[in-house]
Amino acid sequence: MTSTANILRLVAAVTATSLILTLGGCRSGKQTRAPQEQTVPGHEQTVSPTPARSAAADFRLMTESYTPWTDVEVPVKVSLTKPKKTSVSGTLTMVYGKCMALTVKMLFIEAASMYADNDSVIIVSKPLGKYYKESMHTFTTRLGLTLADLQSVMLGQAFEPGKGTARSSAAQMFSFDAKALDDELTSVTVSPAWQSDKYEWSYTFVSPADLSLGAPRLMSIDVKAADNSLSGTYMSFDETGCGLAASSLEINGTAGKHAVAATVTTSFGRAAWNTGAAPSKPRIPRGATRITTEQIFKLLK
Repeated sequence: MTSTANILRLVAAVTATSLILTLGGCRSGKQTRAPQEQTVPGHEQTVSPTPARSAAADFRLMTESYTPWTDVEVPVKVSLTKPKKTSVSGTLTMVYGKCMALTVKMLFIEAASMYADNDSVIIVSKPLGKYYKESMHTFTTRLGLTLADLQSVMLGQAFEPGKGTARSSAAQMFSFDAKALDDELTSVTVSPAWQSDKYEWSYTFVSPADLSLGAPRLMSIDVKAADNSLSGTYMSFDETGCGLAASSLEINGTAGKHAVAATVTTSFGRAAWNTGAAPSKPRIPRGATRITTEQIFKLLK
């Protein structure tokens, strides 16, 4: 592989690992937006019979399928299709509510590393001699989501804004819009009862009429802030050490004038749960150059 190709792959890794943390901005909008109609493959026709259970009851069933966790180490693969097509693999380590880190290796050599805690976000590429650093406060104020909230997004689990993984008692914090997709599935769009005028977000879960087929599960999350947007769709789920969690997440969005698309695949079958993992902040090499999000996109081009 040429040095140019190496650089493109390394920078793509840096971009992909920071997608969820860097698509925030400011939005001029008011209150909760009208939920968009959702469909599930194989259930495209929307009908409107009254669901047998209330949407709030289904929300409680979904959140009761989650179990507490402290930390996890799991292999992940990030496939980036926009702004450049490439893929990288690495190990994701998360300590609930405290920090998360992703290390990407090529030919057994560390190529890039990302670290985020409640203080800062740091991404380092030693081979490139470049790094990215920003305060976590910048992201949390733009999106209204904390680190624990973002970890729930990564796992495909519902969350309470600012409080992490949702509890069943949180149903009173949301408004629900339920639509029966057919006799078997109901789609429910969930929005906070109060939205900021800087950003807006909602998520959608699906619930089977027959609970023997499984608990309700998250289907998508949508965030909008100024000229930035993020849409995540959960494609598959596994039973894990934290309960039902998404093993495949498709991300589509815009960061200013840039389109971004990626798929994150998590290998929960090889995950290590609650082992006391404690990732450390990556060291910024002496003489490394600090880069911005906009410069990352320019390098990819």
